[in-house]
Amino acid sequence: MFLFICMTNLQLLIARSIIEKEQLKKVDVLFIGDVDNVKNQYYLK
Repeated sequence: MFLFICMTNLQLLIARSIIEKEQLKKVDVLFIGDVDNVKNQYYLK
């Protein structure tokens, strides 16, 4: 199951690169966003 919450296409590419880098077989939640100008990356596996 893949669930992506992304703001831009660039962040979607970043999300894909993270999955490929970590070799994640299953990604439940992956959130990449900007909160108060702080970049956050979350993923649960």
